[in-house]
Amino acid sequence: MYSHREMAGRYGPVSMPDREWRKPDIRHALRERAAGTLLSLVQKHAGVSQARLATATGIVQAQANAELRDQAAAAARIDVLAVRRSG
Repeated sequence: MYSHREMAGRYGPVSMPDREWRKPDIRHALRERAAGTLLSLVQKHAGVSQARLATATGIVQAQANAELRDQAAAAARIDVLAVRRSG
């Protein structure tokens, strides 16, 4: 099994064109701070796997899976993802 650091080195950051970030569905998810919805949309628009999303955001794949399943969760955890990503 690879460590998170090794996986990050293998995958690198997830990138999407700026036009994707301007789409109404993504802007809405950002405004609402809906982490699961945002992960789902990034996965759809960037065409990346859960493993790659997890690596890019600094969470384990199981947590990415839970976020994707629980898109309507009231407690938005996007702040945690942003801090981990920028850290």
